[in-house]
Amino acid sequence: MMSTRESEDEARRLLALAAEDVPPSVDLVAGFQARRERRRFRRRHRPHAGLLIATGAVVAAASIAIAVTLTASPAPAPAPAGLAGPAGLTRAAMITAARNYRVNFLTIPVQPESGPAETTTGSFDPARGAGAETIDGVDIARYDGRYIYLRILPAARKIYEQNFHVILRPGQIWERVTEPKLHRSPFILMTELQAGSVASVQVLSPPGLVALLKGASHVRDTGRVSGPGWTGTAYSFQLSASMPVPSSKLSTIVTTRGTVDIDQQGRIRSLIGLTTSRTPHAPGGDGLTVSSVSLTFSGFGQPIPASIPPASQVIIRPRT
Repeated sequence: MMSTRESEDEARRLLALAAEDVPPSVDLVAGFQARRERRRFRRRHRPHAGLLIATGAVVAAASIAIAVTLTASPAPAPAPAGLAGPAGLTRAAMITAARNYRVNFLTIPVQPESGPAETTTGSFDPARGAGAETIDGVDIARYDGRYIYLRILPAARKIYEQNFHVILRPGQIWERVTEPKLHRSPFILMTELQAGSVASVQVLSPPGLVALLKGASHVRDTGRVSGPGWTGTAYSFQLSASMPVPSSKLSTIVTTRGTVDIDQQGRIRSLIGLTTSRTPHAPGGDGLTVSSVSLTFSGFGQPIPASIPPASQVIIRPRT
């Protein structure tokens, strides 16, 4: 596990890497430091903000065209011993996702600042397809092997009713969605990873984890690494994806640069990265956004309880 100083050094290194694609006028390091200080103040003084429903982000993502193309990248350097280049990260994701695991996911907006940091916690049992997720301790998703149950929180009930033309009963606080309907395209996965939104079910679930790392490039051995009870190797990587902007010749490009720690059993222990999103040549600016993301994996093979909401609390997502 990284010390605070090591984490700061890693963040600075990733910010420097991200700055290769960022205009000189944008001071990412200053923004990151200011963000951290303001976040400390907000944790002491800000009121608890209501979260929107998990389906809100999923519906928004589903409205986007799914024609996604991976951004062309130079050929990566020869793979280090023990990890077969990009395929090695995919293999590590598959090993990690093959057994029960837990993951903590922290995202911090850096540029521009857009609200407090959020911590998502997920627990998954891939054999049964069971699991659960929380955001800042609020229960937002559950799995039972066939369906995903997404929480409809009070702040989003009216939006839900307007979008689907339904009237929710007072006790209906969960929406049932068939799992295969969730999109796992690289662009959408990376966008949700950057946003830290409640649609992170796509990123943190076993299929999402594998899909996310399939497109990795520039995989390189950066040295030995260790944590409580394990040792392994750290690898740097890059993820890039783009999506055309409707009714234009522009494309939005999302890039993640970071490091992933893999233990001697081939399991992912942590992933730290910096994600940037921009639309080059867009009128009025490229809309640059930057977020730091951190995922920590644990609890390998430990039991994951599956708790399904009672039928009286569930609404099946209406057809649109």
